[in-house]
Amino acid sequence: MALSDFKEKLLGWMTDPDGKDHCRGCWNKHLKDLEENQSENFLSDFLERSQPTVKFADSRKAYNGWYVRCYHCSRRVSASYTDEEQQAYLKSIRKRRQEIQARQDSPS
Repeated sequence: MALSDFKEKLLGWMTDPDGKDHCRGCWNKHLKDLEENQSENFLSDFLERSQPTVKFADSRKAYNGWYVRCYHCSRRVSASYTDEEQQAYLKSIRKRRQEIQARQDSPS
């Protein structure tokens, strides 16, 4: 399954409280920079609210699979959908479009 492969590739990546994804190397550099330039309270809060990117892997959908890019170095991780996953994704898009169209067509 492509999603499990994608999650495996994301091990070590972190997502900060602002939703920015960081690869392992850039995360460590970012933490060192914060340690030098921010208060201990800020750093503690920042770390508490940061999460492993793998927790959000299923929400990092792109048209043909999953995709994430490091905020600092632009390193990319991606995985293509399997045929079944692609069909499910396209079905969800069609359903969402129908829901939007139904709302637009209904009288206010």
